[in-house]
Amino acid sequence: MTYLPIGYVQSKMIRLPINLNKDWNNTINSLETLDEITQFIETDSRSTKDEVYRLRSILDTKPTLYARQCSVTEEGMNEGWCWGDGLFYTKSYETTIIELRKDYPDKKDLTDDELLTLAVEVDERLYYTEWECEEDMQYAEIGGTLYDVDLLVTMKEGIDKTFNS
Repeated sequence: MTYLPIGYVQSKMIRLPINLNKDWNNTINSLETLDEITQFIETDSRSTKDEVYRLRSILDTKPTLYARQCSVTEEGMNEGWCWGDGLFYTKSYETTIIELRKDYPDKKDLTDDELLTLAVEVDERLYYTEWECEEDMQYAEIGGTLYDVDLLVTMKEGIDKTFNS
């Protein structure tokens, strides 16, 4: 599943320093679709070759959406272990066992599977789940960096406010 937030693209096309590029930046932030941004960058006489290349590079990037972020590895995840109804997440079996060993230091005699069974079935500390619905997706990985989708929207709103005041 891929998704490219308009605010992310706009933020990458902003010129710095902001105070010397207000007209350009206002125009970029007023554009509402990727097609409008593409047309502007590729046809405006003020666009540089670097900006055209950067935009094409961004548009070639197909972000991957993830429902949750692993609390240990900070990687995106669409399946894994949910602890305490969403207080903590682990992406892999191995990471889950490492964290369980920290939580149950007195259970060294248990095998990994026995420890997991204790935590899931007896103590009900965690459960395994998969997220598939688009509305579950809270993170977008773009260019190797994981972004909170709500944060991207908030950043776009803040940029719009800055340039429209």
